[in-house]
Amino acid sequence: AAVIAGTVKGLGIKCARISFTDASYLEIIAPDPKGPGPIGELIKSKGIVELTPFHFAIRTKRAEELKDEVSQFSYTPDHITMFGAKPDGTPRKWEMLYLYGHKIGGTCPFFINWANSDHPCATLPVVGKLKKLTIRAPDDDPVHKLLEHVGVEGITVETGDKPKLEVKFSSPEGTVK
Repeated sequence: AAVIAGTVKGLGIKCARISFTDASYLEIIAPDPKGPGPIGELIKSKGIVELTPFHFAIRTKRAEELKDEVSQFSYTPDHITMFGAKPDGTPRKWEMLYLYGHKIGGTCPFFINWANSDHPCATLPVVGKLKKLTIRAPDDDPVHKLLEHVGVEGITVETGDKPKLEVKFSSPEGTVK
């Protein structure tokens, strides 16, 4: 079962997470009826009512540096630094880099640096193994060059007219796709 992670203020979403054996995780998001925001409104406007792959993130310590590099791929960067507190009150910080200026939705990743924050899957029970993450984008889309530039591993990249994001993982109930 997914573990409730709470709300993300300002984005209009609530979330739950499941963790996999390779220190990756799946975050399940839904609109937060108590706190509107752009992501929650986007989910509602698209009429998404069942589990649907929406977006993916790549963990990197280079999120800040990448904001200056992504323009070569025709992206507009949005670098966000978040602050919070650990359970003991110690300050924590993490940063995200979102990319705009494309037409392939969540098939284009965002980047996250957990900095001095615990990675979300560090305290979650492990559900199974992430077997496959597949993205598909048109041959001429810059996401192919972006992924090559950042040197990601473990992502299957396909070429095709219609963008696609697909996740496949094992669980106690069998393989989920």
